[in-house]
Amino acid sequence: MFKSEKPSHFETIFKLTIVILAIAIVFILPFYWYYKYQGQGIAMYLVLIVFTSPFIKHTFKDFIYFKKNEISNAFLNLNTVLAFLFILNVIAFVYFGLKTLINIWILIGFYILNYFPIIINRIKKQKSNIAEVLFTLTISTFLVVNFQFSTNSRVEKYSFHNRYQKSKNGTYKTTLIILEDNKYEEFIGIRTFVDLSEIKGYHITYTIKEGFFGLSVVDSYKFNY
Repeated sequence: MFKSEKPSHFETIFKLTIVILAIAIVFILPFYWYYKYQGQGIAMYLVLIVFTSPFIKHTFKDFIYFKKNEISNAFLNLNTVLAFLFILNVIAFVYFGLKTLINIWILIGFYILNYFPIIINRIKKQKSNIAEVLFTLTISTFLVVNFQFSTNSRVEKYSFHNRYQKSKNGTYKTTLIILEDNKYEEFIGIRTFVDLSEIKGYHITYTIKEGFFGLSVVDSYKFNY
């Protein structure tokens, strides 16, 4: 796959990712695990190195060599930049968008509008330019600035209960909570959590700030009894 005269940009980035991972395992992980777990960390590392040694050997033997300008060409490719910015948009949506008091469907709609010029170009089978690619970051930039430069914090405390979902095997508790009087009903992001074990007690306390652009954001939250 990687012996072709002209590897694709995906192949180059994939190879580079493998090389970075192997370097991290060999040169960074042992020090980190020793710092965090002392002797147990070294034991864990030795077990890991036994299982990953074929992967590491293959990486440093075959993957570590790149053609001239192969890496720079891969990362300067417009499709690569677009993919990278898409990942940034997903991170911004999850980390900042879901903490912002804006209807999630409206937010998703704005994100789609960000990609509208590129979608039109793909339909017309035309190439997008760098300005259209960077335009995809508009909403994410707005969310980040609005959150990072927020001020005037206030504390709000609400009782809550979990939402239950029906399935073929019965009813189960979800990580979505319902606040008293259906407060913030339209803002699913601030009422949804990753881990069910995180949801404890009978009350949740939000620290809410006024965003730079006027959209309130949840700076932090805490469950309590």
